[in-house]
Amino acid sequence: QFAPSVTVSDSGRVIVAWYGNCCPNVINYMYSDDSGVNWQGPLPMTTPSMVNQSYLPDLATIPGTGGTSTIVAVWYGVLTGGPWGIHFQKSADNGLTWSAPRLIKQDYWNSSIAANSEKLVLAWQESRFTDGPDGFGQWNNDIWYSSSADEGETWSFPVQTTRYEGWDGDAALAAMSDGAFSLAWASNRRRSSPQYTLDQSIWFTEIGVRQDASPPPSIWRVEHFPVTNPQEGKDVTVVARVDDESSDPVTTTLMWSVDGVSQAPL
Repeated sequence: QFAPSVTVSDSGRVIVAWYGNCCPNVINYMYSDDSGVNWQGPLPMTTPSMVNQSYLPDLATIPGTGGTSTIVAVWYGVLTGGPWGIHFQKSADNGLTWSAPRLIKQDYWNSSIAANSEKLVLAWQESRFTDGPDGFGQWNNDIWYSSSADEGETWSFPVQTTRYEGWDGDAALAAMSDGAFSLAWASNRRRSSPQYTLDQSIWFTEIGVRQDASPPPSIWRVEHFPVTNPQEGKDVTVVARVDDESSDPVTTTLMWSVDGVSQAPL
């Protein structure tokens, strides 16, 4: 069993969903009305007759009235005979029954959903391959989002959130008390700066409030030739590729060392 997600309805019902039971992978859920002391389930959200595969569920609660909430779920997978992508389901009875899954974003994945009384916000990861002039390329991953004011029936035009020419993914959304939506995600952008050595770190923004206006360029495929034990007096060639989503010119300084001792910048 993998990748649990949890939400709490207005009545205090705790609902937990996860995927597993390969093969195919299906999504099951359980609920508790006494803060997790006793549980009902597991119950199926997706079934083998419904899907070929379903992964990575994420839950959110739309605040309601009278103790009854609408629970929404998104997950990545493929329906029987359908394309891969992000699917949407909802429950109007505090998670007792669920609507049939519906594809809302084809080919995209790693989605997260959050809700307040006015709208839903969905964030996801898009991947595209950037081919390099030297025959090598890399995957560029960015996070996009859409919103829905009708409980997921229709969605706004997608908006790009991150603009780093590297890896941004694993989005996690939450609704904030002031009506805004917060987004946390993982990125390897810190490796592009000489003072940082960590390959991946966690970043935060508010959807539609703070923009990823000036991410660093992505520096990758740094190599030198010959690779090992160059002979004294022989030339050493250093090759690096720098990518940036901005149209502005990018200036990059290459640093090098000999036996662990930093030398002058190239």
